[in-house]
Amino acid sequence: MISVGVYENLQRKYQVEGKPIKRIVRETGLSRNTVRKYVREPKKPAYSRTEPYALPSLGDFTEVVEKILKEDKDLPRKRRHTAKRIFERLRDEHGFTGGESTVRNYVAARKRELGMGAPAVTFPLDHQPDDAEAQMDWGERTAEIAGVETKVHLCCIRFNYSGHFFVQAFPAERQEMMFEGHRRAFEFFGGVPLSITYDNLKSAVKKILKGRNRVEQREFTAFRAQYLFESDFCTRAAPWEKGGVENMVRYVGNNYFAPAPRFDSIEALNEDLADWCAENTLRTASRRDRTVGEYFAEEAPYLLSLPKYPPECCKTYGVKADHQSIVSHETNRYSVPVAYANRKLTLKAFAFEIVISTSDRAVARHRRSFLRYEYVLEPLHYVPALEHKPGALLYAKPFKNWKLPEIFGAFHAALLDRDPLGGGKEYVKILLLLSNHTIGDLEQALQRAWRLRAINADAVACLLAQQAAPQNAEAATIDMSRFPNLSDMRVTAPDCNKYNQLL
Repeated sequence: MISVGVYENLQRKYQVEGKPIKRIVRETGLSRNTVRKYVREPKKPAYSRTEPYALPSLGDFTEVVEKILKEDKDLPRKRRHTAKRIFERLRDEHGFTGGESTVRNYVAARKRELGMGAPAVTFPLDHQPDDAEAQMDWGERTAEIAGVETKVHLCCIRFNYSGHFFVQAFPAERQEMMFEGHRRAFEFFGGVPLSITYDNLKSAVKKILKGRNRVEQREFTAFRAQYLFESDFCTRAAPWEKGGVENMVRYVGNNYFAPAPRFDSIEALNEDLADWCAENTLRTASRRDRTVGEYFAEEAPYLLSLPKYPPECCKTYGVKADHQSIVSHETNRYSVPVAYANRKLTLKAFAFEIVISTSDRAVARHRRSFLRYEYVLEPLHYVPALEHKPGALLYAKPFKNWKLPEIFGAFHAALLDRDPLGGGKEYVKILLLLSNHTIGDLEQALQRAWRLRAINADAVACLLAQQAAPQNAEAATIDMSRFPNLSDMRVTAPDCNKYNQLL
């Protein structure tokens, strides 16, 4: 093959200067066949290989590569081997000593031949406002929560026509968190989409059948029945079927989570995310002539109405409190009042809260823990047990890190200083008042008792009763209009000075 410069020189001599082939051969030193080829068939010189590149270093290893690629062809895209991973397996498991680029080139060529190199061809879609269809997907990003770098999972829902979307962050991708993300999204949109497209996530799909048929999880079906939207699921390993929300997840990551936002709690992050999603309605997307909000105004009339009583977005199952008044959820343990020890109860695991109840009322509420093997104990649950085991105040786990107002510690120290043996029991009597009063009310009574130097449980109980008395004073007032005969009676106040004569 000749170079482009030589090709240009031949064309100039033959086409412009009009020289015959024989003279051009004599002047250039090229063969007659070469000159004739490029002057009579004026095509730009291009090299074409008649045989594929030899791969001497790959050799028999191609059989291993072929086996891996054929097995990958039936797997979802995310589970397939990359060329780098194939190279690492050849090196570590089969003793391959060649270069990584050799494996990369071979794998790329074979993937193209097997139809694994690029996603299938898709069509531009034409969504209409009366379709009121949406797509849902999870995404992962990093945020700084209370000073700790934390991975958060984003529940994202986006409308196909308008592009209006809503995002909320959760600590994991549990089923109850997906339900909570849907509920918040529907309330944010002011209605429910007619249909939502999902991938085959386990919180919704129990079994994948032939084609687009699915066996849904019972809890997901029950949740969907409350809102009456239809569910549609993508073909396996075909994420482009919900490309709108896939691109939206990237948009959120690039525009909100870069750099990682900082918040004191995940609740504060979600409040700011909701505000950011609302501001997004003012944005004009690329290749659009109006804002997202204007497009959504066309779509909103076709949404389904919100139910009067939204479902509880939780996972519910029966539990039994043990002899330590504790129930277990996942790997963590949560306390209930000691009156419910050794009893069967119902536990509801919400996205951020654990609620434990009897058949008619909730008996305990805890902030849900996402650590492992953690005790989440409420000291007030165990206070009634101190009446029979006062020594537990010093050693029991629920009271180890109990943070009470400073007046409690001062009162305890004063009681022990006055009576080292009985002061502890007297302080327990004060704590037992929490069974019927709040910490704030007891703190107020302790401060009054401290000022009066009445350092004992009976005085504190009396002061608590006085604090509650004004609330019932009006109810205890007698309506004298009901007794007209007594309205004119007058009672003379007694003269207390007469009692001094007895001294």
